[in-house]
Amino acid sequence: LARAAARGFDVRAAFEFEWLVFNETADSLRAKRYTALDAWAPDNRCWDAQSAAIHADVVSAQQDMLEAADIGVFGLGMELGAGCMEATLAATGGLRAADDATFFKLASRAFFRRRGQTACFMAQSDANAPGLSGHIQLSLTDSEGANVFRSAPAQLNERARHFIGGVLRLLPELIALPLHTVNAYRRLSPGNWAPRTPTWSYGGYTTAVRAVANDAGSDRLEFRIPGADVNPYLGLAMFLGAGLWGMEQGVEPVAATVGDGRTHSGEGVAALPRDLLAAADALAVSAAARALFGAPFIDAFVASRRHEFDALRRAVSAEEKQRYFEFA
Repeated sequence: LARAAARGFDVRAAFEFEWLVFNETADSLRAKRYTALDAWAPDNRCWDAQSAAIHADVVSAQQDMLEAADIGVFGLGMELGAGCMEATLAATGGLRAADDATFFKLASRAFFRRRGQTACFMAQSDANAPGLSGHIQLSLTDSEGANVFRSAPAQLNERARHFIGGVLRLLPELIALPLHTVNAYRRLSPGNWAPRTPTWSYGGYTTAVRAVANDAGSDRLEFRIPGADVNPYLGLAMFLGAGLWGMEQGVEPVAATVGDGRTHSGEGVAALPRDLLAAADALAVSAAARALFGAPFIDAFVASRRHEFDALRRAVSAEEKQRYFEFA
């Protein structure tokens, strides 16, 4: 944020979260060992107005709770699959946006737990569950209040292009910041909408960065890599830091993706790490990461991520047992 301010930019951001709601308490989760859980709203479908109407009392009560806590809500409703909800928070200043996102998850978990339910923000809670996102919307304004990214429809200006160029160039090195858990990488798998290549598009939902360029003053960039388990401070710092670096370096992005960004990758673009250990190793040797965030933080964070990976290396899933138990 200080780096943006030094360039004369004010940062506005907003977070968007998907999560699952289960008819489970703290006790029942543990008794069931987090398996065979009872999903709330089992008949829900993607953006289902019927489910939203049926459960309007719950949706309205959550919105009232958030607004009473001074967390702006742009949208709140049902999303993809049984028990799935989605909230888009109101755009605000950069630090406040991360604060609001952090408190939103804490308050929402408490809201459902007080109802005898559980809200889950894991990026991938189960092999058959939808991957859950934690997208970040971002725009910059200059000293006169003008939108720095304002462009003609489907034609980005130079500053927006360079911001995207920096994000995509550094994403393979910095991805451990927005994807800081072992589970986060399970969402980047076939069958999910989540992007898994360093790509961008005009309005596409399967690329790492989605550009909204409509010449309406609301032009912005959306970072679609983070899952619902994102640490808002780390995710926004990575998106903003890499973008500003791209503007400073004049980095041109690869061509915009037309089609499915989950499998398409621009020429000369490095592949993304496929697990937390590879991501931590990439971050450890990134000169850009040390320049942006400082060597002491990077060293400590890398050590913590390697420890996190090692802590789960011996964990054996039910799917592994089903696949190998009798036949290996």
